[in-house]
Order: sequence, then structure tokens, then C-alpha cells
Amino acid sequence: MRQVGSTSSADSGTVGNFWNQVWKIDCIPKVKQFLWRFAHNSLPLRMNIVRRGLEIDTRCPMCWRLDEDGGHCFLKCKLKKCWQHLLLEDVRVHLLTLGSAKEVVGHILRLSREKQQLIIFLLWAWWLGRNKANAGERAPSVFEIASRASVLASEVFRSQQATTNTSREATKDCHRWSPPPADVLKINFDGAFHEKKKDA
Repeated sequence: MRQVGSTSSADSGTVGNFWNQVWKIDCIPKVKQFLWRFAHNSLPLRMNIVRRGLEIDTRCPMCWRLDEDGGHCFLKCKLKKCWQHLLLEDVRVHLLTLGSAKEVVGHILRLSREKQQLIIFLLWAWWLGRNKANAGERAPSVFEIASRASVLASEVFRSQQATTNTSREATKDCHRWSPPPADVLKINFDGAFHEKKKDA
């Protein structure tokens, strides 16, 4: 995935809507920040670091075979087995045809909410595992990464369902009429008052 270029004023509204969608994703702030950086191709991947003038080994810390850019890290390295494990291989293959990180995120945002969240958490779980490997620690297995992505997506889904149910119950309670106690007479009326004239 190459660096995202500048945009013209003609499509600035579309760009604004795109970034609004990114920030409205239902997940924790650090994952939104990760996705924002992913879309800008500004994550500290080894090829990005070299592009900024530092001399380092550009090989991927997960496979130690190929240069680590966005396309390799998230779509071609060992992570592709995670996509297969989560039955997302068709999505991965399509994302490989896109020309930039921003296009990749745009396509993910157009998927169903359930699939969108699973993919975002897959990318996040892989990034955390990659960072461990980059620091010299043991990299998690494909199964561990796929499982973590599934658990995170399930937790968000359950949280959304609980929030929706609570909201519905609150709405019902607000609009539900309840009779007064047996010893109280309740009279409903409608009226208006003119503040300056001091009359009804």
C-alpha cells in the first residue's frame, strides 16, 4: 500500500465523510487511532522508517523474508492464514487489488458491520503481535491472533446489543402511560401562556 496523496477541494466533502466514518467506528480509541494511521500509511513499518531516512533492516519481523510495507505486513505475510481461518480470504484477495491504504480502509468500511469489526480487530491483533516480534519477543501464533480478533469483535457486538436493548427499554419507559394511585385524581389538560400579556 503506497502513501496516500493529497486531495483536491472538489472531493474534500467526500474525504471529510470518510474520516468521520473512521472516527465513528464502535471500538476503543486506540484502535481508531491505529486505523487512522493505517489509512494514512503512517504506521512505523520498516519500509516507512527507511523512507524517512533511517538505515535499518527492512525485512518483516514476522517472517524475516520480504521487505515490510503495509501490503506485505497486513495482507501477504503469515497473517493471510488468519484471514483464511476467519473465512475472510475473499476479502483479503480483493484488498490486494487496491492501490492505497486509504482505499483498503474505505472498502472495509463498506462491509457489513459484523465483518467490518472482525477485520479491524484482526488488523489490530496482528499489529500487536508484530510489535512483539519487532521488540524481540515471541510472536503470537496465527491461531492466537485469529482468536483474539474474534473475542474482541464478539465483545463489541455484545456491548452494542446491550446498549441497544437498554436504549429501547428506556424509550418504552419514557412513552408508557401509567395510571395514578387509586386515591389520586389525575386531570390532563392542554394550554398556552403569553408571557407579555400575562394571560392564557
